[in-house]
Amino acid sequence: MLATAYFWSRRDVRVHTLATQENEAKMKVAVDRSMEILNISNDKTLLDAAINSITELSQFGILSPRSLTAPYSASGVVKKLSEIAAKGNESAVKALGSFAMQCDEELTDDAVLHEILAALFKLHEVRDPSLHFAVGEALSCAAAGWHSKALIAAADIEGQNRPSSNRSVSLSWILERVIEDCKTTKPTLRQAIAIWLLCLVQFCGHLPPLQERLRDCQVAFKGFLADRESLNQETASRGLSLVYQKGDRSLKDDLVRDLVGSFTGSSADMAGRVSGETQLFEPGALPTGDGSITTYKDIMSLAAEVGNPSLVYQFMSLAANNAIWTSRAALGRFGLSTIFSDSSVDGYLAQNPKLYPALFRYRFDPNTNVRNSMNDIWTALVHEPTATIDQHFDSIMSDLLKNILGKEWRTRQACCAAIADLVQSRPAAKYQKYVGEIWTLTFKVCDDIKESVRTAAMALARVLVGILTRGLEAGDSSSLSPGEMLKNVLPFLLSPSGLESPAEDVEAFSLAALLQIIKKSSKEILRPFVPDLVGRLILLLSSLEPEGIEYIRLRAEQYGLTGQQIDDARLSGVRGSPMLEAIERCLDFLDETSMQELRRPLENAITTGLGLPSRVGGSRVLVSLSTRHNYIFRPHANHFLKLARKQVLDRNETISASYSAACGYLTRLASDEEILRLVEHCRELYFESEDERHRVVAGEIVLAMS
Repeated sequence: MLATAYFWSRRDVRVHTLATQENEAKMKVAVDRSMEILNISNDKTLLDAAINSITELSQFGILSPRSLTAPYSASGVVKKLSEIAAKGNESAVKALGSFAMQCDEELTDDAVLHEILAALFKLHEVRDPSLHFAVGEALSCAAAGWHSKALIAAADIEGQNRPSSNRSVSLSWILERVIEDCKTTKPTLRQAIAIWLLCLVQFCGHLPPLQERLRDCQVAFKGFLADRESLNQETASRGLSLVYQKGDRSLKDDLVRDLVGSFTGSSADMAGRVSGETQLFEPGALPTGDGSITTYKDIMSLAAEVGNPSLVYQFMSLAANNAIWTSRAALGRFGLSTIFSDSSVDGYLAQNPKLYPALFRYRFDPNTNVRNSMNDIWTALVHEPTATIDQHFDSIMSDLLKNILGKEWRTRQACCAAIADLVQSRPAAKYQKYVGEIWTLTFKVCDDIKESVRTAAMALARVLVGILTRGLEAGDSSSLSPGEMLKNVLPFLLSPSGLESPAEDVEAFSLAALLQIIKKSSKEILRPFVPDLVGRLILLLSSLEPEGIEYIRLRAEQYGLTGQQIDDARLSGVRGSPMLEAIERCLDFLDETSMQELRRPLENAITTGLGLPSRVGGSRVLVSLSTRHNYIFRPHANHFLKLARKQVLDRNETISASYSAACGYLTRLASDEEILRLVEHCRELYFESEDERHRVVAGEIVLAMS
């Protein structure tokens, strides 16, 4: 049967002589046999053969509505093929498209062509993507006949005109219907219509009616990029690529401009249109006990049940946000990278490179799909990454600094990772003018409400500290501007967001960073910061002590200890503290000018410090200045001796003893008049005070002086 169909269909095209009555009878037998099997056979093999025969006979004009005779009719053939096609039979769909090629171009309700198109459009109810590709081919055949590229394989007779009914408006009508249906929100129809439009552009894109509607096709495809269904995204991406290939330069530039807008903005249309049947979440993603929220209708019903209308807005906001990020992931798939790559050479991007800043940022997006898609586009678009980044460095950095405090947590996190990558791979002179702003914004994000963003910000801060310490170690102040960088980083490290942070990891990072900076810095770079740094470090000594230590001291007897034993252990901890070591290094950088500037911060630290570590730390600084830096400290010895004399009466014996020892060291540099005042003070404490402890303090001071 198949052989007969092939024979008569090709023979009729090859042989131009008039058909004889005998041949017409034989062709009628072939047609009737196919019709009979189509209507009565239940054997799958025979049925498939009959359908394929109908396809071949229809394509070459042997079978047409006019050639059918009783008891068979065109409407009956269409009905039977439609029933078989609805079961997922692609051959039946192809047969409908081939049969439509021989139908007159009448689009009235009772016309055979209208019946076929209605049957094909109804197949959107079948949830089988492969079937919809067959429907798309069938629509292209019905619309354009042998002008459809879907029939290239079937055109196996070179140089011969193949019979087909004239087509003037069918393609325009079908295209209008498909583009209009692209606005639907019904999931099954959206998937089908996207595939159909792709097939029409692919197989009929060279024809004038479709060339005139390429812009409309572009808009329609772009609307599918935000769909949650990955197949719709893939179809839209391939469709946009085809539209780009078939359009002129103006259309290509418009397409790239739209896509760049999708990257660089969050326009409302990216979230798509919403109706009761719009699927917003995957089934099971938001369970409610009796089922799950999947569509807008479900959200409305749930809001009505619980009496909370705000649920509608909350879920819709979440769905819109998901759609935006899903669409951006789809932008990198299935051929769109070719669009960007081509446009970067001689198209829109060559004159308007707005894509690069956003694309660079999206390469670090926390969403894996988005990140992978953006990297694919970056690889296709940017052939020389180093040169491209250098060329667009200012726009990229400005975009990152603008968005690092954005509303979306993904954006903030991506900006942190992107800046870290950008500053590590570029010479410091390249981003020197941005250093202050980078530090300031990084520290703000370190206190972000979302943990993953804080983690990314901390990673960026570590990178910045690493760059700073390497610059300090090299001492190249001209190119790295470490002094300017220190003005930004030191206040943060010493702030409640740094060493005083309640988060242990932040506190540990800040301490390690501060110690590294002090250790690596040269005298010339760090000296301007030493006065304030020493005062702040003394005050921070207590903040690094475990919180429970004071509680244990007050209840020392319960643990079989004395308060003095605990204080002695605390004193040992202060002496071995890396903070005190850092203070000592800072003191080594002092000169006469900075010593004068240190006077007020040091006095403030001694008088206002809370906790044993800070109080003892102040006395240790006085001892160090008196012994190791006596030349520059001598003019200030009288002042600090008066200050230390007031601290010796502290209620804590350890603190009192520390300042008593400091008084002894200060007398080596103080004037005779001030020493005599100290001796008189000791005499009063010993002979006139009724407090036994005051006599002990007086003895400790005298012992220290001796």
